Amino acid sequence: MSPLLLLSVACLSASTARADLITGQVVDEHGIGVAGVDIDAKDLVDGDDANLSNDTTDANGFFSTTIDLGLYRITFKPPAPPVASSLVLELDNVSVVGTTILGVLALPEGVALSGTVVDSFNAPVNGLDLDVRDLTTNDDVTLVGGFTNAFGNYSIVVPPSPIELRFDTSSVGLPLFAPGRVLLDLAVDTNIGTFQLQPGFLVTATVERMNGSGLFNVDFDAIDVVTDEELFTPGDNTDGSGFVDFIVPAGTYDFEVCPQFADLVVAATLDSVVVPGSGALGLIVLQPGVVLSGHVEDTSGTPVETADLDLRDATTLVGVSLCGDNTNAAGNYAIIVPTGTFNVTFSPPPGAPMSPVVVMGYAISGNQILNVTLPDGGGGNYCQSNPFSTGQPSTMHSNLATVSIAANDLVLTADNLPSQPGQFIASSAPSELPFQNGFLCVNPTGLQRLLPISLPDAGGVATIAVDFVAGAQGLAGSIPMNVVAGTTHYFQRWNRDPGAGTGSNLSDGIAIDLVP
Repeated sequence: MSPLLLLSVACLSASTARADLITGQVVDEHGIGVAGVDIDAKDLVDGDDANLSNDTTDANGFFSTTIDLGLYRITFKPPAPPVASSLVLELDNVSVVGTTILGVLALPEGVALSGTVVDSFNAPVNGLDLDVRDLTTNDDVTLVGGFTNAFGNYSIVVPPSPIELRFDTSSVGLPLFAPGRVLLDLAVDTNIGTFQLQPGFLVTATVERMNGSGLFNVDFDAIDVVTDEELFTPGDNTDGSGFVDFIVPAGTYDFEVCPQFADLVVAATLDSVVVPGSGALGLIVLQPGVVLSGHVEDTSGTPVETADLDLRDATTLVGVSLCGDNTNAAGNYAIIVPTGTFNVTFSPPPGAPMSPVVVMGYAISGNQILNVTLPDGGGGNYCQSNPFSTGQPSTMHSNLATVSIAANDLVLTADNLPSQPGQFIASSAPSELPFQNGFLCVNPTGLQRLLPISLPDAGGVATIAVDFVAGAQGLAGSIPMNVVAGTTHYFQRWNRDPGAGTGSNLSDGIAIDLVP
């Protein structure tokens, strides 16, 4: 063999024999080395899992792991409880060339969460997938041992902060069981006992454009009409053909159908669907839409985050289904809407010291920008009132701008009313819709009539001591009001007025901030 060839072989052998390493020590929140931590790496260039050697920490938490040179996301997974109670640590964009010293790596503090899952027959559920979402960051938590065992038991580590524990039944098979979830806020290791799955029923649908092509990745949300809560429904996005199937428990639901923004089609809502019975939602055809976007700020020019938008047809007053209809941190919004003429309501975040704005008769013919400034207010008057036959519009008044639900001491009045019976009405959202001889200032969705029906006094003033516990009118008597602490509730007086063209009229609206 020639000297040149020998030199080439020697260089090649030296190159292939070179070992790239990552080294360091993994410790817990107290600085104590953690043994048995599993180390994984994903190549950020090709997306493949890396080939590692010596990928576990020793008795004192030290590691010296062989890995090819490259750019990686490196994950450190501690043993499951009771051996350890630390969270998984991920390092992004780690460049490995030669020996890369990562130093001392502290695992995030966690708490051990354990429990048991059984089915509706009280039999343990094996292989159930557990998911956890951190409600502070809204991120999914990487788990170690995120499945139930043959006895239905699980033991995982979660953040010591508000979380949502999700039970994903899609891995279980037949018979069908509905997914479930539990809201928790744990500070210490906790066993939450037994969670029983409910029988599940399959919901199916196909979503298409008007030309018959399937829509991909359309998201379905199931809202319980009794509790107004959104269910956890894994696998609720359409495939490439527009088909979707997912599992829910028995109940009555509003199904919100939310396409991707880039598809430029209008969302839809299927109201009061009973399951089982109507689980096959059939073909849903979404109409083409345009982009309505803009900016919402307060009177000081500060962007308003989480302001809510509501659209109603200006003629029929029918609401338009919207998805992603809250402003972002910069006060900006962008939604897909149909063309037409609408009343557009911008509501401030719950408890914010601002009043809503309603843009009446807003014509939309293409992509348009609508910017608004929310006036100061919060707990205060909004919306307009046309004059009653008394010659004056009626104005709402309150003894308090911020009201404690527990204290239950809100008193409202409306002035300048004719001597005719009327009733106070309320809703959790505002509006400004032409109605009778005036404007409906409370949103018709969720509207409640408050008891009692009453006559104004000799001075034309109607008064009500609002009863959150049993002050709303139900089909068979009084029922509780739909009030939630930390939100704003909206009130108005509706009064007969024979002197008006339609026989009745309304006051303006008043917004009341609610606290516990």
